[in-house]
Amino acid sequence: IARTNLSELGLRLCADNPLRGRTLNPWNPRVTPGGSSGGDAVAVATGMTPLGIGSDLGGSLRVPASCCGVATLKPTTGRVPHAASLPPLDMGMAGQAMMVLGPIARSVEDLRACLSAIAGRDVTLSFTPLLAPMPRGILATTTMRTGQGVTLEDVREAFDVYYASSPFVQFLPDGRWPTTAATAGTNCGHLQAAVDERSGRVVVVAAIDNLGKGAAGQAVQNANLMCGFPETTGLDLLGVTP
Repeated sequence: IARTNLSELGLRLCADNPLRGRTLNPWNPRVTPGGSSGGDAVAVATGMTPLGIGSDLGGSLRVPASCCGVATLKPTTGRVPHAASLPPLDMGMAGQAMMVLGPIARSVEDLRACLSAIAGRDVTLSFTPLLAPMPRGILATTTMRTGQGVTLEDVREAFDVYYASSPFVQFLPDGRWPTTAATAGTNCGHLQAAVDERSGRVVVVAAIDNLGKGAAGQAVQNANLMCGFPETTGLDLLGVTP
């Protein structure tokens, strides 16, 4: 067990302090490794240790992990036993509720093993990585537990049947995932699903244009239904201007 470099009070964008100096990002020394638990993230990324443990209030685990290319999570409050004290005054209840202990590792399986150990019970993890460089739109990920033996084909069939009469909902072909760019200026919602057999969950990803389907488009669609017009009236054009 060892301690890694930590910025003073964990309140900097870089992991440096007057005693130990600056921690370097293993992939690019000119780029920050992240503040607070940046030392842990670097130690895990370089193979110095398979696991790291830190606290996360506003990104102290997640930001360094992202900067150094490793995996982490901020557990739900209460999942890991935790008590915080910063003399001369204890942290307020809001701060104690938001600050949690969590692991850093190089794989989801290592995260699961470490989280199970510090939580005192076996846990199951399901990770869905998202990259969302977008000027507009909503990209949502929803998970739910499945019954034993449920396959992706079963899920696709259920979606196809349910949305068969919905002109603006498209369940994408296998292998294609929703993007906000594909729905920009439209009243369409794109869906895709995957079955995580290890965790026993279905993961559904949906994308819409928050200014179309998420606002004006759904208002026009509802007005069409209320007034007896065809549901697609006025919604078959691309609502984007240069």
